[in-house]
Amino acid sequence: MKYCIIERTIAAACAATFLGFCIGACDSDEDNVLDSLSGSDRSKVEQAAGRFVDGTLRSVEKEREDGRNIYELKWETAGGAVIKLEFNRDDNCALLEAEDEDGPFDYEFTPGDPLITLGAALAAAQNVQAGEVQSWELDQDESDAIWQYEFELTDGNGDEWEVEINAADGSVLRVKES
Repeated sequence: MKYCIIERTIAAACAATFLGFCIGACDSDEDNVLDSLSGSDRSKVEQAAGRFVDGTLRSVEKEREDGRNIYELKWETAGGAVIKLEFNRDDNCALLEAEDEDGPFDYEFTPGDPLITLGAALAAAQNVQAGEVQSWELDQDESDAIWQYEFELTDGNGDEWEVEINAADGSVLRVKES
């Protein structure tokens, strides 16, 4: 009986150790890999982010999402805003998504042709719904493959609005009170 308890305890400890190792291995792809990036990979992600907005690379995570290998970067602007950028690692760091949920929103984000700048998109959004920016996101809509900016705005009454702008031509796609 005594040996049976010891064997079970050892087996449980081994299982817990193995499970902890497996969980760590599974999570390792989502940890900040900035310090472990090779010089060329680090340069690649810094150049990819730097072509859109001035700032400093703060963290990089490697992820796998929808069958794609992705770099998720946190990029800090001179004003202290942290923009999350997602790039396709297998497609020459093609932009997949950009967002800022906290601000301050005192910078220009320039995704390049054929897409309009953040400032132009925000002006279009505020033409249909005035308000203070709470967050913004740029991504390609899955249903129709249109690149769009989505803004969360708060108006003077404290009401929250969601405004979507076509990132190619600045047209309003949707205005909705949240």
